[in-house]
Amino acid sequence: MSKHNNAFSAVLNAYKIRSRVLEVSPDETMERARSCTCGLVCTPYLHTTEAMLNFIQKPGFDQEKFAFFQATTDCGPCRLGQYASLESLLFQKKGIDVDIITGGELGSEFNLGIPLLVKVWYGITAVDQLEKMRMHTRPYEVNKETSDQIYEKYVKRLLDYLADPKTNLGKMKTYLTIGKAFFSNLFNGKSSPIEKILRKAQEEFSQVKRTDEEKPKIGIVGEFYVRLHEPANQRIIRKLEKKGAEVWLAPATEYLVYSYHLASVFAREKFSLNRKKENLREWILKSILYKILIGYEHMLFKATSPYMQGFDDITSQEIISNGEKYIRHYIGGEAIVSMGKAVDYAKRGLDGIISVTPFNCMPGLIVDGFVPKFRKDNNNIPFVSIEYDGFQDSTREMRIDTFVAQVKERYENKKYTKSH
Repeated sequence: MSKHNNAFSAVLNAYKIRSRVLEVSPDETMERARSCTCGLVCTPYLHTTEAMLNFIQKPGFDQEKFAFFQATTDCGPCRLGQYASLESLLFQKKGIDVDIITGGELGSEFNLGIPLLVKVWYGITAVDQLEKMRMHTRPYEVNKETSDQIYEKYVKRLLDYLADPKTNLGKMKTYLTIGKAFFSNLFNGKSSPIEKILRKAQEEFSQVKRTDEEKPKIGIVGEFYVRLHEPANQRIIRKLEKKGAEVWLAPATEYLVYSYHLASVFAREKFSLNRKKENLREWILKSILYKILIGYEHMLFKATSPYMQGFDDITSQEIISNGEKYIRHYIGGEAIVSMGKAVDYAKRGLDGIISVTPFNCMPGLIVDGFVPKFRKDNNNIPFVSIEYDGFQDSTREMRIDTFVAQVKERYENKKYTKSH
């Protein structure tokens, strides 16, 4: 799933936890996974299960030497919380005795420790920034593939840094890094290696030869996995760019930061109900961790300036405040995050919004239900929900073409109004 997984894997290897990212199955219809699951599972389950089964079938696979890491949810009805259990049952039926390790969302440190978590966060936040710079450059590049080449170059530098055990954060380095996230102004002129990588990257992206053409901007929100995994969304970003748009993508860190914010809110409520010391300690810890994550995002974003001026992401509180116009904050989950980010896109003057989700995804269906009201509230901005099930669908492509036509018409009208 994008290069964020590679960053996570690199850090695990640096801490002597042998890790590799599973290859994407060459069969994008995922027939191997479909043949042994029911029709009630969602697209990310099929993708992850297909990748696991594909890996198991490779020569030399030894079930004694491998385990799979699978994300999960700590609460709520999303089917992601069932993936690991379903995959374990599937492997048992096939006689495959392989462990599945799970990691939760609500402020969990995966039992790996704060220093490792901080380094992972550094890595995936840096990938987000590199992705932003690529997407801001690629639609306008004169020499095709230049942006992709720069992106791959600096991702490699980042992964090499993350995989080096010498760059691991001991207690003292962790405290200093946390201090910098909180008090960045005190560390002016003292850039971390990752900040230096991003600064060099923004210099190189800013020097790419560009066309003078202006293009409409489309923002993508939606389910975490489908939004970030190109095979799952059938390369929607590149499709939109070929059709003449610049695309903004909600970052991978968005939902993770939101989860930590939610964890701090729940911890506060827990303490208000039972004023034990351990509950107070949990509330303080979760709140501090949330502030640290925001601090890192802000710090690494600054390293992409001046090229990416105006592309900073809003905080979870702002997302919730935006999304509460449509969904109560205590419901939680991806729906309010998607709506909150959609409001942010509209405020920034983007020309259209797409919500990408797995087929029959509950948060996605909630967002889809609010599209008419959202459009009415935001000057009838084009907004379409696209569901993915792993199959090619001509109707889906027609909807995307129609949406892009609406976006271009709105963009041209806006340009005409400004000039008269």
